[in-house]
Amino acid sequence: MDRSLSLLPDSSQKEQIFALLRSHHPPPPHLVSKSTVAAISEEVEVKAREILHLREALERAEAEYVTLKEHCTNLRSLLAPIRRLPSEILVQIFLFYEIVRLEVQAEETWDSVADEDRFSERELAELGRKGLLVLSRVCVRWHDIVLGTPKFWETFKINSSELWLKTKHGAKGIRLLKSALARGGDAPLDISICILNFRRSAPDHSPVLKLLGEHSHRWKKAFFFCRSVEFDHLQNIKGKLPLLEKLELETHDEFDAQVASNLVELFADAPRLHTLYLGGLHSLDPLAEMHLSALRTFRFLAQDPLDVSEAVALMPKLPEALEFWLQLLLCNWDPEDDDDIASLEITPTSSDISTFTIHIRDMFSPAICIKALNELLHGLTLPRLRFLRFRSDSAPHDVLSWPHSAFLDFATRSSFPARLQTFIISDVAITEADLVQTLAVLPLLQHLAISDFDLIQSQRRQDGIDHLLLTDSLLTALTIRSDPDSQLVPLLRTFVCTSRLQFTDDVFADFLDSRCVVGDHPFSVQMSWIQTRFRQLEPQLAARIRELGIQKRLSWEFLRAPRWSNTES
Repeated sequence: MDRSLSLLPDSSQKEQIFALLRSHHPPPPHLVSKSTVAAISEEVEVKAREILHLREALERAEAEYVTLKEHCTNLRSLLAPIRRLPSEILVQIFLFYEIVRLEVQAEETWDSVADEDRFSERELAELGRKGLLVLSRVCVRWHDIVLGTPKFWETFKINSSELWLKTKHGAKGIRLLKSALARGGDAPLDISICILNFRRSAPDHSPVLKLLGEHSHRWKKAFFFCRSVEFDHLQNIKGKLPLLEKLELETHDEFDAQVASNLVELFADAPRLHTLYLGGLHSLDPLAEMHLSALRTFRFLAQDPLDVSEAVALMPKLPEALEFWLQLLLCNWDPEDDDDIASLEITPTSSDISTFTIHIRDMFSPAICIKALNELLHGLTLPRLRFLRFRSDSAPHDVLSWPHSAFLDFATRSSFPARLQTFIISDVAITEADLVQTLAVLPLLQHLAISDFDLIQSQRRQDGIDHLLLTDSLLTALTIRSDPDSQLVPLLRTFVCTSRLQFTDDVFADFLDSRCVVGDHPFSVQMSWIQTRFRQLEPQLAARIRELGIQKRLSWEFLRAPRWSNTES
């Protein structure tokens, strides 16, 4: 028996000892003696030594536990699948992380970042790529990937005037921007300058603009939305744009002819420029100095009727292969009385462009819109046009009325029967009779996009248009019968439509059968259904669609139409 156990008091002894301690009575000899005290003291020392030994053993065990756990974690990390990922895959993961992070940040309302310091700190974090730098701290490899991959340091967005109002923020922003530009090496840059300022005392943006200007030889894409005076800080870029391919210029003040000339001179020597967007430039004459022959896409935002006539006057100088977007900001044209709508004063003009989009931006007055479209079509002749699109940003709330007579005259003058191959009118409310008559003069048409419309009820408006176009009678008119030469658009290969699905499935099946002939390319149908009008297609039609697809005669997509965005092809 363990000696210490024999020395331990039982409960009755404890009670007896406590009672004696509270009194002055002497203890009985059998309860306590000097030898008993000595024996217990000796045993206490023994136990103290045991505790010390056990404590040392516990400390050793704890240290071994920590070491083994860390060792096990490290060994598991060595076997982790992410270590076997190629650097190229990690780069894509990091890029996706940045995209998601910026999307989440963009969801913050202005009120949530109303404090100027907080807003500036957010802009500084974006300039310095704070999110990526956090990833770089995970390990040496991730650090090397983040700091050594130019793709992470090739896009720069200067979005805030608030950042440059205070010296401390501006100075820090410049330091971060210099560091980020250096990490990108010689990689091509995508820069975006969006500086809106409505203060009486404008902040000084010259340091950031001059710094970016020093790297103009790396610019591949450049976007500017700012006051015209800001371009005074970019005089050092003249003749130093060897890589520039895409340029977007828009201001929130007005350019006069001299300012426009100076601005165009800045960007005139850009040998690789193929995409140009201009807004707020009220004089296009200086554009003749640019290398227009190399352009593939040109978008011009006309903010008033005079801008339209300027754009039309430029069209004869545009190359044939160019894709030309004429954007009309009709909300700026609204007079108090529709009778006071200004004339576009378009001089009859011929151009050899092959692709033309008339794009109505934002909301508009129907009276202004139809007048603008009529005058525009009456003034133009486009004998080499192959692609024509009418687009409205605010469809399906505001759809475009169809300038039927003006279009037929335009088509005849422009030799559309011998040229036009793509016709996109998804944002246009055109009657079936007008559409049939229009298609009759487009025998070479291969790609067609049309749309039904429905009344819309939203927080913004309660409007829309009750317009049904894709009906049995239209499908029948588009169905190939015995003589293809007598049919509408016999060469049609792509049919894009947004539909209320108010047609008979058998009639639609006949339309598909007549169009889905065996050949090098299947007939393509992209149908979007309006949410409030959805119905299931009949099983027989669904089976026929699957069969035609298996036979490689039909390419079929059936999608829900976006509720608030317009259809674009």
